[in-house]
Amino acid sequence: MTLLGILSIFGFIAFVGCGFAVIWAIKKKQIKWAWCFGIVSGIGLTLVVVELASPSSPNLIHQNSVVEISSSQLYAEYQANAVAADENYQNKTLRISGVVTNIGYDVTGMPYVILPGSDVLGIAGVQCMFNVKDKPVLAMLTKGQLVVIQGKCVGYTFNVLLNNCALIP
Repeated sequence: MTLLGILSIFGFIAFVGCGFAVIWAIKKKQIKWAWCFGIVSGIGLTLVVVELASPSSPNLIHQNSVVEISSSQLYAEYQANAVAADENYQNKTLRISGVVTNIGYDVTGMPYVILPGSDVLGIAGVQCMFNVKDKPVLAMLTKGQLVVIQGKCVGYTFNVLLNNCALIP
């Protein structure tokens, strides 16, 4: 935890504590104490806001970053070491490129596109799950077409699975 993070915790405590102290001071008609507590409370709130807006804040790191990789490279990394690949890709937004090998529906009726992996048989790869509203766009795809798809990596079972996918023009 950074020094700014520690200060923001104290800042939050000061904000809350001084907020109650301001109310007490106003009820007791102690205006100068109300001002003092109010200033300390404002400083505390400022520290919290600065920490949350800080680029080093763990809540904001890589929030909008997109990892670009080919479908065959992604699949090969999962084949080589699924644990290491999960560390690198799971729950991250990926933009993958590849040639469409299959277009269809899963057992729940959700449309998907499969891009090739690097397996010898050519049946496994990266399964990109789309929303039902994307059916008209997916209906225009053909097997063998080169596409770029962005989605959130779920991990690996038989295929590498991406959810909430979108075709990138």
